[in-house]
Amino acid sequence: MSYIRFHPLVTQARWLFGPEFDSSEYASNVSLRTATEKIFAKRVDPSAFKNAKQRPDMLTLADATLSVVGTEIFDGTDGNLSRIRDVLLIELKKAIRP
Repeated sequence: MSYIRFHPLVTQARWLFGPEFDSSEYASNVSLRTATEKIFAKRVDPSAFKNAKQRPDMLTLADATLSVVGTEIFDGTDGNLSRIRDVLLIELKKAIRP
């Protein structure tokens, strides 16, 4: 099975890794600006980013594919409205055929 077939599995069936990762806060294979607009449901000025076209996507190596997914919680006790709750790092390794 190719890495291309795994990408939809990882991005569309995140509940496989736990219910906390099946959230509308997740965006994949889009620019930072598009991901921000999707998550916060509003238009964002491109000047708000150092590189608005940067794409937070999977990293494909010669023998593996990496993807990072994170979730946040709201916490007013430390002065910030939100902080990272969980980070899921997925590494799909290429099978070695005997």
